[in-house]
Amino acid sequence: MVITRARADIEVRGADGNIALLVEIKGMKDQDDEWLAEYRRNLAEIILVAPTAYFMIVMADYMYLWKRGNSPDLDPPDYRAPTAPLLSDYAHATDAESLQSYTDSLIAGIVCFWLNTLVLPNMLREEKLPELEWVFESGLYDRIRFGSVHRIEDPRWR
Repeated sequence: MVITRARADIEVRGADGNIALLVEIKGMKDQDDEWLAEYRRNLAEIILVAPTAYFMIVMADYMYLWKRGNSPDLDPPDYRAPTAPLLSDYAHATDAESLQSYTDSLIAGIVCFWLNTLVLPNMLREEKLPELEWVFESGLYDRIRFGSVHRIEDPRWR
């Protein structure tokens, strides 16, 4: 597997200004845990994921989250959530097939909008939606709340 860049597609910084989450966008679907674990490990080697950072891969069918994004192990994702229901407020795509037709750049923009709703302090734990349970359970929400979302431009997208 050849990876030609040394940055994730999206960085989310916590309220302390440190990188809390790195997000990689892949507009494909139907990948097994072994492929995901290997891809995440390879990215962690070249992106230099901070020890405290979470790592997420967003695909057309699912979002995958690792709590220890920098682990050198071939760990499967800690959490998996269907992508389309989480992004449906920001895209016309209602299923994985629709999302798969989007470019990675467009998906990255949509994911940035979604992540911005999570970092804003207007969502209380008591008001959380059932499909966001994993965001709270994993500790990700507390880590990124009051933070900021930064899209990293890839020259391929220009």
